Amino acid sequence: DTVLYKVGEDAISDAFSRAADPADSTQVVLIFPTLQEEQQTSKEEERKEKQRIALAQEQEAARRKEEEERDKLKNEWLNLLFSDQSVAAMSPEGPVPVTYECGNMNSPKQLLVFVGDNARVENVVLKDLPASLDSKVGLLSAAWSEHPAGEAFAEFNLKAPEVVDGSWYLRDRVAFENHDLDLLHDIELLGRSLVETMESRLNEF
Repeated sequence: DTVLYKVGEDAISDAFSRAADPADSTQVVLIFPTLQEEQQTSKEEERKEKQRIALAQEQEAARRKEEEERDKLKNEWLNLLFSDQSVAAMSPEGPVPVTYECGNMNSPKQLLVFVGDNARVENVVLKDLPASLDSKVGLLSAAWSEHPAGEAFAEFNLKAPEVVDGSWYLRDRVAFENHDLDLLHDIELLGRSLVETMESRLNEF
């Protein structure tokens, strides 16, 4: 019996294994491709390589275009933050809730606004303040953590290594990610809501 193996198409390692097996009496014959076949193979490989390069270039161009568009949108968003044209300015989410007030809240000459992190705990301490306040002073406690815009800020880890060592504050705006933009948006919302809280109270007096 004779078995044929064509170089470039068949598994040549199998041919050598069979030829080296003394128990296998099959004659192994290697067939080499002709010059014409070699040229055709070379042209086909060259064509595939050109297609591969063209596809890689196309994908790279698409990636760059997508990245440029993303950077453009990010810069537009950053430029609008804390301006009259920002999303927060156009779509406010209402005032920061007031959880406690004391002192002269009828016709105060001065108004103290306390903004803490935990109203339930801090308001207990604030209840002892009226005795030390002037009779013309009013005090109110605004709970930013109970406002919808405060949710992301409340989850921000102030003890993270990059925050503690200060490197978090040194990042360039080019390196900002989507979660950074969301955090800045929430901070602007929170600031505008706090202003709304104070303005509404001041207008009452």
